[in-house]
Amino acid sequence: MSEKCLCCEHGSPVAGRRVCPLCDYVFQGNGWDGIDAHWRAKHEHIMPYRQFWDSLCEGHGGALSVAVDPELLEKHATLLKALLDRQENFLPRIKSQKHKKIENGYYFI
Repeated sequence: MSEKCLCCEHGSPVAGRRVCPLCDYVFQGNGWDGIDAHWRAKHEHIMPYRQFWDSLCEGHGGALSVAVDPELLEKHATLLKALLDRQENFLPRIKSQKHKKIENGYYFI
């Protein structure tokens, strides 16, 4: 049990369907699907949604305590930037080439 987890404080079950700790609404989707809309509509005046979400322990689906390898993170950031740069350079080139549109894409002449 986490001291700051709102679900732990209200005795919400860890297993099975997710249950709103404030009104006992049972979520029908996968895990917490729909919690953001539900929380903002019903409980935002009690606690901001971000604060609720950040309060959850691992057992209730909160953030996992995972150590991040800075070198791996940097490699992923570099790859993502390269992909975005390629996309930005690729789209104007497509538009400038002569082509005719076909059903599922472009056919270049």
